[in-house]
This record gives sequence, C-alpha cells and structure tokens, in this order.
Amino acid sequence: MSESEDVISIYSPGNFSEWSRTSSRRKRPLKSVILEPKIKDAVLADALEFLDNEEWYVERGIPYRRGYLLVGLDVYIVSLSKPDLNDSKLNALFCAMPPRSILLIEDIDAVFQKVTAVRKTVAATLSKNDDFDRGMLRNDNDNERLGNVTLSGLLNALDGIAASEGRLLFATTNCVTALDEALIRPGRMDVHVEFTNATSWQAKELFRSFFEPRKHDTKERKIKIHTEINSAGTQFAMLTVREFVNLYELIDLSEQFAKLVPADVFSVASLQGYLMLYKSQPQSALEHIERWVDENLKKEDSDKENGEECQ
Repeated sequence: MSESEDVISIYSPGNFSEWSRTSSRRKRPLKSVILEPKIKDAVLADALEFLDNEEWYVERGIPYRRGYLLVGLDVYIVSLSKPDLNDSKLNALFCAMPPRSILLIEDIDAVFQKVTAVRKTVAATLSKNDDFDRGMLRNDNDNERLGNVTLSGLLNALDGIAASEGRLLFATTNCVTALDEALIRPGRMDVHVEFTNATSWQAKELFRSFFEPRKHDTKERKIKIHTEINSAGTQFAMLTVREFVNLYELIDLSEQFAKLVPADVFSVASLQGYLMLYKSQPQSALEHIERWVDENLKKEDSDKENGEECQ
C-alpha cells in the first residue's frame, strides 16, 4: 500500500506465509506508460470504477474483486513457480492482503503450461491406442501442477470462500492459449488486455516522451553542460554530447521517427532499448533508426524461421 501519494511499497512472499516488504519506489507518471489511449484510459477507468463502488458489490452479493489479464508482456508480487510456494501458503498470502491493494502474478502461464502439454501428448497417444490405460486421463485438472501450486489451489486462492476482497489482481502471460479456461473466466480475470507491438502512435509518443526537454534545462545550464563536456576531451564529447531541441522541433522529429518504424513489428521495449543508446541525442536517434530497423527485421525473420512461438 502507498505510504504517501508519491511512494508505492512493494511486497513479496516471505518465509512464513506472510508478505514481506521488499522495496519502495516513486510512482511512475501515468503519461510515461506509452499505451494506446483507448486501452490505457479504459483500464484506468475500470479500476477506478471498481474501487469507488464497494457498496454496490456488497448490496448485490457479488464478490468485491477484480482481475486483469495482461497478455503479451515480457504492488504485491508473487511468482507461482517459486519452489517453496504451495497451495496452503498461497491461500494464506492472498487472505493476508489488505483492502485496496494490488496483486501482481507474473507469467501465470509458466506454472501450468508444461502440464497442459503433457496431457495433450497423452490424449494423442490414447487416440491411437484404445488399449492404453485411460485412467491416466482421469486425473482431475485440480491436481495439475508444475511445482507445488495446483490449479485448484490457485483458483481457491483467487475466489474461494476465504478469498480476500477489495483487491485488484493483475496477471501477466506471454501465451494466453496455455491457460485453463477456468482460470481466465469472468469473475477471476474480468478484463483481458493485449499488449501488441508498437503502433505508429506509440513510436511517436515514446520518442517524444524520451527526449522531452527537461524543465531545469535553462539556457545557462545548457551552456555550462557544453563547456564541461568539451573540456573532457574529444572522444568523450562524442559519446556524451547532448543535442538540445525545442518542443516544436521534437514534435517534428518524433513524427519522422514514427514514419521510419514499421507499425506493429517491434515491441515498445525494443524501441526503448534502441533509444537508450541515444539518451540525450534525438537527432542521432532519428539518423540511425533505419539501420536499426533493417538489422532487426532480418533478426525477426530468422526467429520466425526457427519457430520461436508460444507452445
């Protein structure tokens, strides 16, 4: 829970079925989340509507919980693949969450993905051999597990009779087809948000956000920075010199950048990684983007040929 309006405390599972505070950090400005406005605004509005309407849920006997499944992404945080986490501990952790808290389950598909693949293999074998012991498939899905957490244990922790209320659940997955339908049905994962590769709008806004002039970059400070850099030596200056642009120039550069980046091909994270190479050099970032795109398109084609897909 937030200790102040600007700080978020982050908790992870401890050693005794309780949450342990691991860190605190300042909240990110919402504008720094480069997501299509219609998606970002819809998720934000849905979450705020939920938090403001506890009484409505209570009056109608509806469990006061809300779940969001974020699809395609590479706070309270729990990784279900931790070896020391079992059904009992998971349930205790969920019950110990205070109201109006946020729970994040990372890579929720990783826990049951391999089990599902095994069951499919067994089913295929049965279809070819009628004499095979069909009892192997009679195991209820409730017993499916990868580590010490079962599917039934997770479902019970999410919305069992003792499940906590008043919390927002966010789960991430890279492969939604690997998830059991019971896990992602409404009431458990009410809102599904797909994070696609960067659109042209996202590329433009990412560039603009990345190089937006700093408020404290006064004319006097810019002269001082240039003086210090130039005195450090030619080679160092080439690596660190800042390229100052005004807002109007930045808008033009960002539009040019977006035109050179093919839409829906690269992730926002990969574009950010590229821009990190030119932290304070927007013009250089624009100058070299075509080469970066060509190199990475070739890599994308190579990955597809190697069949790197979600199983």
